[in-house]
Amino acid sequence: MRVLVTGANGFVGRHLVRDLTAAGHEVWQLDRTFSENITSRHIVADLLDGDLEHIVASVNPQGCIHLAGIAFVPVGWQDPAKVLAVNLIGTVRLLEAFRRKAPDARLLIVSSSEVYGRRNRGAPLTEDAPLAPENPYAVSKEGADMSARLYARRYAMAVMCARPDNHCGPGQSRNFVVASFAAQFAAIAAGNAPAVIRVGNLQSERDFSDVRDVAKAYRLILEKGRPGSAYNIASGQRTKIAAIVEMLSRISGVSPRIEVDPARFRPADSTPILDTARLRRETGWAPRYDLETTLTDVFRDIQQQTTSHHGG
Repeated sequence: MRVLVTGANGFVGRHLVRDLTAAGHEVWQLDRTFSENITSRHIVADLLDGDLEHIVASVNPQGCIHLAGIAFVPVGWQDPAKVLAVNLIGTVRLLEAFRRKAPDARLLIVSSSEVYGRRNRGAPLTEDAPLAPENPYAVSKEGADMSARLYARRYAMAVMCARPDNHCGPGQSRNFVVASFAAQFAAIAAGNAPAVIRVGNLQSERDFSDVRDVAKAYRLILEKGRPGSAYNIASGQRTKIAAIVEMLSRISGVSPRIEVDPARFRPADSTPILDTARLRRETGWAPRYDLETTLTDVFRDIQQQTTSHHGG
């Protein structure tokens, strides 16, 4: 399949391009910025002002996985108009370009588990659970999610939605909790920082998947998903943030003093568990990576970056 990936130069995009290529797909990469690790089939364009119809017409994709957007929840509070523009209007512009120029293509719009809200409702949530976004980022993703399914119904387009829970892995921004901790441990292990790690609330619980498992889920949904359907993606295991710190301590061989940073501290919470039965049943997906392996890979990746940076 000729697949257009938007946001191809982002954290998930780079893993997804590798997964799609390994599975034999012809990948075209669209991103706002040019990167040297991107292949020749690369288009620089912005979702909000790029000529998306021209791009879709010239590439003539048979599939599209739409990752481009603002993925960091706090930005939603800092600049809600920008997050809504990029995540919602950008998605609608892409859907409209495909409706006009490649209506038979299969599209996967990447939403977020944030659309369900952060309250733990007890039993695992299926894709039919009511959406209850609690921040501007989640509102932008709910809008994109609903627009995707609307286009599937209204125009009989093969549009699906993915609702991933937290994911981490090599190459993630240090704005995110796992990469932030791993970077602190790597600096201590290298002797570049005192043996103190600054944390928020260690009692909060999250479901973490490996980005490579998530990328594979996106590919499988694109290949096999039912038009108009949404798919939860999660490991089904909740982990306390304290356990992440303990695992990284073991992996790095460092036992730092733990210091609570008031700027990072939030009340302890526990996000809902997502039911992934639909994804597993309809696509055959199953996670390959356990959390310890993921954290080891994140730590080694950051160590390597630090070494090459100091070496260069």
